[in-house]
Amino acid sequence: MKNTGMIRRVDELGRIVIPKEIRSTFGLKTGSPLDISVNQNGAIVLNTKNMMNSIKDKADELCDTLATLTNISMAIVDKDRVVSVCNLSNKSIDMHISKELMDYIDKFDIIKNNQMIQNVNLFNGDSTICTYVLPILSQTICIGAVICTSENMTDFDKLALKFIATYLSKQVE
Repeated sequence: MKNTGMIRRVDELGRIVIPKEIRSTFGLKTGSPLDISVNQNGAIVLNTKNMMNSIKDKADELCDTLATLTNISMAIVDKDRVVSVCNLSNKSIDMHISKELMDYIDKFDIIKNNQMIQNVNLFNGDSTICTYVLPILSQTICIGAVICTSENMTDFDKLALKFIATYLSKQVE
């Protein structure tokens, strides 16, 4: 194990601060889940945990089903990449989402009311525009989103997207 030379003290509530350099290196943000374990040598080990990986199969099934019912284009994303798509190119899967969209997802207050968003690209340097964003929540933490890229959505389309976001949220609880 690599020694960073950084020492932190445990406070009265049992907390420690993970140095900014380490948080940046591993993409840890406020609310990022960490798996805490102890290895065979007795060392405390922190592992980053992407909760969307545990529901990828369900996301794929929902996208496949939605594609048979509607023509809307959508993506299911975690906080930095595309996990699954419906009526979009499969080449989009695992592509990193745009910085603008990451910022929207990080700002839970903006998406908690399922607001329409304007002129935010799904990918950097691409013309695919996000028109509707619904959060995927683990308790109260936003771990991803259902992103629609279609301009003309019916009430059925909106209801289907809300169902998907709600269903996936329940799968990670």
